[in-house]
Amino acid sequence: DLKPGIKIKRILQRNDTSKRRICGDGRCFVCTTTQDGNCRKTGITYAIRCNGDCGGSTYYGETNGNAYTRGLEHMNDYKHERTNSVMMKHCRKKHEGERQQFEMRVTDYVRKDPTKRQIMEAIRINREVEDKRINERREWIVGKIPAVRVTPQ
Repeated sequence: DLKPGIKIKRILQRNDTSKRRICGDGRCFVCTTTQDGNCRKTGITYAIRCNGDCGGSTYYGETNGNAYTRGLEHMNDYKHERTNSVMMKHCRKKHEGERQQFEMRVTDYVRKDPTKRQIMEAIRINREVEDKRINERREWIVGKIPAVRVTPQ
């Protein structure tokens, strides 16, 4: 008579996902600005918020990678004033080119499901008040989620 025991996976598995672990790297956009931690988890959606006098305008993004790497890319683009930098574009549009302080946080973890991650990003973009949205119009129109209606027959 065989009885199931505790699976090895249960012994090794960490269920405490609510604890934030700050990486300690001074270059980490997430850990140095919001103290949120968990910057090394992959398959995320994220938000970059302006701390300037614009009232907290926010950019929403998603990546299959992690927040640490994506944050470094955003900070590098901003530092070098690249034309594709969402933060630099925002500074030019809302702050007359004056550089602002930004913060980055992870909003969702969605591993192994890029479609769900993109839908979650689109929902966040569409829910943001238009004058607080940093995402360009082409980003959030493409990501519109169609409404589904069920009608009785």
